[in-house]
Order: sequence, then C-alpha cells, then structure tokens
Amino acid sequence: QSETVRINDSYIFMGLTVLIYLLLLFFLFKKRELCRPTTFHQEQISGRRMCFFLIFAMAVTSVFSSMPLFSEDLAGGYDILYHVNRIEGIAKSLAGGQFPVRIHPGILNGYGYPNGIFYPELFLYFPACLRLLGMSLMNSYKVFVVAVSFATVAISYVAFSKLLQSRMAGILAAVLYTINPYRLACVYEKSAVGEYLAMAFLPAVFYGMYAVLCGEKKDWKWLCLGACGVLQSHILTTEITAFFCLVVAVFAMRPLFGAERRWIPLLKATIWTVLLNLWFLVPFLLMTFQLNVSVFGRNPQLSINTITFFNELFSLIYLRQLRKNDGGLSNNGLGFVFLFALALLVIYIVLHRVPKKGTAQRRLLSLGIVLAFIGTFTAFAATDLFPWEEIQSIHFISKIVGSLQFPCRLFSITMTCFSVVAGVVLLLWTKEREKRAVVVIVTVSVAAFSANLYLDYTNAYAQLPHIAQQHQFSVETSTFSGIALGEYVPQSSSVLDILTRGTDIKCSSSDIRITALKRDGLNFSFDFVIDNYQPEEAYSLLAPLTYYPSYRATINGISYNAVAGGNNYVEINLPEESGHVELGYRQPRTFVIATIISVGGCLWFIVDSIRPKWYVKMGDRMQKRFMRKK
Repeated sequence: QSETVRINDSYIFMGLTVLIYLLLLFFLFKKRELCRPTTFHQEQISGRRMCFFLIFAMAVTSVFSSMPLFSEDLAGGYDILYHVNRIEGIAKSLAGGQFPVRIHPGILNGYGYPNGIFYPELFLYFPACLRLLGMSLMNSYKVFVVAVSFATVAISYVAFSKLLQSRMAGILAAVLYTINPYRLACVYEKSAVGEYLAMAFLPAVFYGMYAVLCGEKKDWKWLCLGACGVLQSHILTTEITAFFCLVVAVFAMRPLFGAERRWIPLLKATIWTVLLNLWFLVPFLLMTFQLNVSVFGRNPQLSINTITFFNELFSLIYLRQLRKNDGGLSNNGLGFVFLFALALLVIYIVLHRVPKKGTAQRRLLSLGIVLAFIGTFTAFAATDLFPWEEIQSIHFISKIVGSLQFPCRLFSITMTCFSVVAGVVLLLWTKEREKRAVVVIVTVSVAAFSANLYLDYTNAYAQLPHIAQQHQFSVETSTFSGIALGEYVPQSSSVLDILTRGTDIKCSSSDIRITALKRDGLNFSFDFVIDNYQPEEAYSLLAPLTYYPSYRATINGISYNAVAGGNNYVEINLPEESGHVELGYRQPRTFVIATIISVGGCLWFIVDSIRPKWYVKMGDRMQKRFMRKK
C-alpha cells in the first residue's frame, strides 16, 4: 500500500510540474506582455525578461520559506492534526456527494463536526482534491503550504508595487513579508493554517483601501478580492481587518464624502464582498444564532497571552523564547529589519524638510507615517504593557475582544504595515536604481540569513516531534485531535461521551429491531420492526450523530425533521409499527439559494473584470437605450 501511494504521489507531482511549466510558458510568451520593459545599468530589459525575473524571484522566495517541507517527514505544529483532519474531512465528504461541505462525517467517531459552517474552508478544497486524486495526506498538505507561500509573495508583490509605485520597493516589501518570522512561526510552529492563509490576502486589502481612499477608484476590486480571500481563510483575521478598515474609513471621512465621492467604490467593494461570500455567511450567521456552540461560551483573558520580553519583537536571530506564562515555546518575533526600517523613517523625518504637498515624496512620507503608526500600535497591543484587563472589564466588548485569544494575532496587520514602511524607506533614502538594487540585496540577505537560522532550528528542534514519515501519515477520528478545543460542539454535548458511546443506533425500547443497516458518512438506511407495538407509546431512535439543524428522516416515504435527543444526538420518532428509514443531513433551502447567488455573482464579477467584446457591446447597447429613454 505504501508503494502504491508513493507511485501515486510521483505521478501527481509530475502532473503539477507540467501544469506549472505550461502556465509559465503562457505568461512569458503571451502577446500582451505582463510586465513593462525597464533599464538597468543603461541596458534595456524587455517585458518578457522582467516577467521571467519576477516569477523566478517569487519561486525562489516561496521555495526558501518552504525548505522544512522538502523532507520525508513533517514537523508537527500545535494545530497540525486539526487542520489535516479538515482536509481529510473535505475529501471524504466530496467523495460522498456533499458539496459544498458543511459537516465533516469522519470526525468524532463519525458523529460529525460542522467545520464547513463555522470555519472557512474554500482554499482547503485544493489539497482535498489532491487527496481524491490519490496523493498522500502529508504530501497534499505540503503542496498546499508551498502554494500558499507562492501566492503570498505573488499577491504581496503586485499589491505593494502598486501601493509604492515601484517594482524594486515592491520586491523588497514582498520578500520581507513572506519570510517574516511571525509568518514562518504560523506555518511551522503553530500550523495556524487559517492565519497564514489570510496573510496571503492582507496586502490586497491594504492596497484596495488605499486605492478607494486616495488612489485609483477603479481598483476597488482589489479591496473586494482581498477581503474575500481573508474571509475565506480565517474569521478572526477577518474581524481584525474589518476593524482597522473601519477605523481608517472613519479618519478618512473627507475624501470619502468629498467631491470625488469615494464612498461609492467602497460601497461597491462591500456589497460585492458580501454577495460573493453569501454561500458561507448565510450558514455561518444562521447557525451562530441557532446553536449555542462552545466557542461562544468562552472569554479568554488576553493579558495572559501577551508578550513579556521586548527582544521577542525585534530580534536578529529568531530563536523561540521561553514564555513566563507556561504557554510553551513560541516565536512571536517581527524581525530586526523592521526595527531598522522604523529607525530610518524617523531619522529621515528629523533630517529632511517636509516635502511639498502633491509630490511623490510627500505621498510616500505620509503613507510611511500612517502605516508606521498602525504597525507600532498593533505591536504594542501584543505586549503586557497594553491594558487588556481594563478593556475586557467593559462588559459589552469583553467577549468581542476576547475572541482574539492571542494578542500576537495582531501581528498580521503589523507585518503588513512594516513591510510597506521598509519599501517607503528604500524609496526615500535612495534615488538611483542601482543603489536601490544593492540595498535590496543586502537587506534581503540579512533577513534570509536570520530566517534560515530559524527554519533550521524549527526543523531540528520543533517542540512537537516529527509526527509522520512519508505515506504513513493518518488522521485520528476517535480522539480530540480532530476538533482542537471542540469550539463548534454544542455546549449541551459531551465530547467524552461521544468518543466513548460507540457507533450503534440506540433504541428507546428493546422491542425495536433494526435490520439491513447501511451507513455512508452522515447518511443511514435501515428497516425497523416494533414487536408488541403499542400505538399510545412513543418509540424513538438515537443515531450516532451530533445534532445540528437540517437532519431529516424519511420514514416510509414521508419526510420528518430530526430533533435533538439524549446528549444532543440526532433523534427520530417512529410513527409506525414497521418500515424503511432514510436518515441524513440535508442542506436547507436558504443555504442552497445563498450558494446559487454567490456562484452567479462570481460569474458576473469575472465577466465584468475580463470584459469580453460581447459584454462590452451589450453594455453599450443598454446605455444607448437608457439615454434615448432619458
């Protein structure tokens, strides 16, 4: 079996390699060049050569940040088992015909777990599809991580280049962002999949907000796509990002409601973001209000998980520091390069006059100051100097703030801000392109050296052992590992009881006999007969499924809603003496309608972005008709 899996992995790796090669050829040799030509050392560089250089730089950065993955085993992060269970759960659900996946059938001894309702999983469909093609679970996860790293450096480069209006500064900011120690800690030490996945889209949100408030209003789609990416990655990062976007919008009331009416593109981005994500938001919000799951009954004290050592923030060598709060070993650094960039920005402000209003220098300086302030504030908020206890003492915001759990999660915002600040400092202090190239090479080399030390340390001395050798990695369905802290288990349920109860259907009476029992994931099919049937007596069955709304039973062709019974298990009442039962999870009509709207909106968004000839002609005709009527 191991040899078969190895061969399957080899074939899939070959297929992915060919696909990447074809995509590379497409981007390099398409008629319309993706990159503008440039000059370096008085030599003309064509757009195709520039495109090849950028793709090569992105590939090197993503491979470098993924070095610990190129081995026959996998270093275990804190949440690795939970997230690979999600991947396996999606694969099994897709194989069983459930799409989109709402409840994972293979978790908690088959009782089901609503990961797909409460935790965004869109991007995990990629490794799940690799699993369906026959790739091993471990290698599916590894390919996913490498793909996320490439997406991170690619999206951040394009976004930062647009924001800074410089490809050189964009390269510097994107590389520093991708190999940032906090991001690497999320990938390897914490295995915080949702968090490091959301980091790939934060630069797009930053540029989108800038474009809406100060730049090209037509680029509001960057804000929309970035927000969609963050939302489909991590709920907590979405809340953090939405909060800071709201704060920035409040301070930018003048351009929003001024003569340029910039509130219109902001409204467009908001509406489209909601529309494209209705398929997830509707189930999430409905189930949040209907179910009293465990996560909503918790209110962690943030002051316990703050950073107590300042050298954790800006250390040159990112070795993990021992925490005083017995929270284990954890790296929460941002890197020495960012501290150096902040210092250079302050020195520039002190030594130079304020540039004239409307100049490129003034724009860069203003951008750097604003982002330096936001980055410094979020970094400060992660330390024990910040008054989290006083803030959480305010009742109506205590639980909202407490959902953050770890203040260092604000570093997602911090590292985005400081990466842009590094690009701003490069442009302010160096004018010649050749000098900028030297500064970029030296800075990236220092950051890469420090990151390499950290990667080697993590790979060799990870707190958790190397949990799997190639092709032997498997998920645990009968332990707590598949549900992390059990955040989405209803508070009326007992996880321990679920794990020890068994997988048989429990009958309310010994007179009930079940035959021809078949099970496929969350679906049951069986016949029943009630001996000594008494019409006035109530007969019921408890299925080995945790109750969530929308379980339905069809008994002798008549559909009934299942109810919660026992320790919050799926209970069905038997109205007749004998018959045939079909029990399973059926997605509510509201879920289906929301999914259809999102799919239709996605197709419309793509067509409107590409704007093919027939679409443009149709728009012109409609505009002419409107003008005639007017």
